[in-house]
Amino acid sequence: MARKIIGNWSEDSRERLRVKGTALFNRKTSLRDRIDSCIFRLRTQKERIEESLARLQRRDRDYFEKCVAAQVAKDSSQAALYAIECADVRKVASTTMQSELALEQIVLRLETVQQFADLVDTLTPVLGVLRAVRHQIDGILPGMSCELGTIIENLDNVMIEVGEAPSSSFDINASSEEARRVLTQAVTMAEERMRQRFPELSIPISATGLAPTEESIYLSKS
Repeated sequence: MARKIIGNWSEDSRERLRVKGTALFNRKTSLRDRIDSCIFRLRTQKERIEESLARLQRRDRDYFEKCVAAQVAKDSSQAALYAIECADVRKVASTTMQSELALEQIVLRLETVQQFADLVDTLTPVLGVLRAVRHQIDGILPGMSCELGTIIENLDNVMIEVGEAPSSSFDINASSEEARRVLTQAVTMAEERMRQRFPELSIPISATGLAPTEESIYLSKS
């Protein structure tokens, strides 16, 4: 009788453990699915940024060619105006490119999460970077800023579900040293890519009587 009771208890215990283990697996699978969904949406936004950069590069090339033509015609005033237009385009392109590179790093980090114990360590800097990227593109690509807001909210919910406090109180510029490192790396890489993709242009801005802006000074660097 005792053996039968023990046998029944053991069977019931195994069943409860099986159900509990299955529930935990399903919960983790659900979290994994949500992270994969965020990765997909981030890749989509990265593609949109690439399209935006292509348009900016075409616009810059158009202004650049007009600037060169004005220089050939010795119309320094018109050349300077086109140079300033190039500077404005490049300022937007630089910020956009920084965002693209930051998103690229975020996707790589989310893809490498294998253990859910690593979620908090991964998501903390990721959320910090996402908030910073959303802030800097808000006036450039408002639709993308809104989409990033949704992704941030989804990852916030993941943080809550794994037992951590929501990250809404994090610093918008960077929530951790790792986030700051990612952002700094994105800026450095963007500067290098800008030099590769956007040709330098030497314009004697001071000869036109126009006040040289920081961007026009950048264009005149040799």
